[in-house]
Amino acid sequence: MIRLAALAVAALAALVASGDERPRAGTSGTQTSEVIVLLESPALAKAPEAGFALRAEQQAFRRALAAQVPAADIGWRYRLVANGFSISLPSSQLPRLRALPGVRDVFATTTYGPQLDRTPQQVGA
Repeated sequence: MIRLAALAVAALAALVASGDERPRAGTSGTQTSEVIVLLESPALAKAPEAGFALRAEQQAFRRALAAQVPAADIGWRYRLVANGFSISLPSSQLPRLRALPGVRDVFATTTYGPQLDRTPQQVGA
């Protein structure tokens, strides 16, 4: 189980670390970035007994985020193999996000698409 958790964390890190903080135009015309924020405490896969502490840390982060970067939108919450959130926010607010208490690291998200157009025929699908 520990090996599986370590593999999942490594896969998540590789997935998000390979991209850049690509700005996208928001609805108000401002540039936005989609990022993954990892918090200090270990995920539940590494510390199953720390569920209450992890929940408290995530709640404190959400409060600080709402106060310091009110334009940020939380997409996903991670607890099992990573402790953090996916967040969309104005690109100009990235330094504020990185400075929030409990933030260990911020990674850009990455979008993947098909690389071949003949794969279904190759595998007989």
